[in-house]
Amino acid sequence: MRNGELVDTLVVFSSGLLNLDELIQAMTRIHRDSHTLIRR
Repeated sequence: MRNGELVDTLVVFSSGLLNLDELIQAMTRIHRDSHTLIRR
């Protein structure tokens, strides 16, 4: 997981600019990326 990407997601979400679908997509991508890093 790239901390910068997570922080950006949280900042945008806290600003109320993300709807629920976008939040789920972002979290799914971060979750998938973290598993990719673990497999390496």
